[in-house]
Amino acid sequence: MQFLKKLKLALDRLILGRSTPGWMLEHVFDRNLSILDKVLESILLKDGLEHSEFRGRLTRWRKSYIGKSWGLWTDFSDSANICEFLGDSSIAESDIVSIFADPDMHYRRFWLPSRRSDNTRSKGRVRKRRLIHAPDDSLLSIHRLLLREVLDSFDLVISDAAHSYRPRRSPRTCMFPHKSSGWMICMDFRNFFGTITEDKVLRALVDRLGCPSSTAACYSRLFTVNCEDKGIRVLPQGAPTSGFISNVCLIGFDQRLRAMLSSVDSNIVYTRYADDIVISGPGMLSKSVKSRVIASVSQAANGKGFVINNSKTRVYSGASVMRALGIDIRGGELFPRKSIIDYIEKQVRLIKTRSLTEVSNGWGGLVDGQDNTLKYLDHLWGLIIYASGINRRYAQGIIAELENVETPLSGRLGLIDS
Repeated sequence: MQFLKKLKLALDRLILGRSTPGWMLEHVFDRNLSILDKVLESILLKDGLEHSEFRGRLTRWRKSYIGKSWGLWTDFSDSANICEFLGDSSIAESDIVSIFADPDMHYRRFWLPSRRSDNTRSKGRVRKRRLIHAPDDSLLSIHRLLLREVLDSFDLVISDAAHSYRPRRSPRTCMFPHKSSGWMICMDFRNFFGTITEDKVLRALVDRLGCPSSTAACYSRLFTVNCEDKGIRVLPQGAPTSGFISNVCLIGFDQRLRAMLSSVDSNIVYTRYADDIVISGPGMLSKSVKSRVIASVSQAANGKGFVINNSKTRVYSGASVMRALGIDIRGGELFPRKSIIDYIEKQVRLIKTRSLTEVSNGWGGLVDGQDNTLKYLDHLWGLIIYASGINRRYAQGIIAELENVETPLSGRLGLIDS
């Protein structure tokens, strides 16, 4: 308790601009950011400060103090520094030197069909594909270490609107602020990761995270991959650092868009999950507000070097169901998308009306006479857990229907409680 009192005093001094917080915040930022949540609310209530104002002052302190005094940013232009940073890593020194000399050689490239499926056709329709760059084990270890030991310590500087690639954030937390809205507009970026170039990454590291300019070039090269058809380096889909870096590169966009939307209507809510933009407001959506919101998103994106994919813009106004990120909003509640709900409920009906063995074998097919029951139940349980993460009450209702059915799930039913 004494520690929290001292921490609160240090934060008070920081907010009022009276002094540098010193060792207290050094310790917190070094080891445990979550402790700030315990004192933040009382400070804001006491001083009547907006969260954004506190965030701005704290961010400026972190950039000037942590970035320069702590030396979080190791100079990776020197291989000795790299090896010291990696410590007892199992990565061979020759691999480390190779990675920083040419990181592109340590990616495996392959294509995956996108959800909204340039070169593969299915039933007469052109299906888009995404180029994935999967780092090898050595490069993956370095990316994960940098994410854990350096980048994650800067999570506080990310905009509150961002819900992707962050601890304790999810599609549900992104959609929750919109659950009582009367209208919703969903938009997304075109070629999201492919638009975040090495130059954008470098500027974000220097301007947003306080990385010394002398070393930022090495990091930005490590975090990007050569885009062969364009001759530029961009964030790779598949690297564990790409998500966090994308959020850093979009800080300016988030701030600008939020300010622009506030000028349209102070009640507008804005959240973002990676490249998915979700905006909502109360009442019915007028043509004027709709056009101004869409224009604001495009203007904010173009101003930061991004492009909006207008073909994917969806507008819901007065609709019984509003949908984004695989989540449906109905009657002020969040639900898994309808196809998931229909599938779960169909399986529950089959289990209640047939034998479990018959249902499970029909689901997976018999292979060498093996019983598929446990595999099937694991599959169904995974979907129930997913549904519980979006709407616990709905998942409890599904479980209640299974309580009287003798299945190996019975021992798991208490894992989802009220």
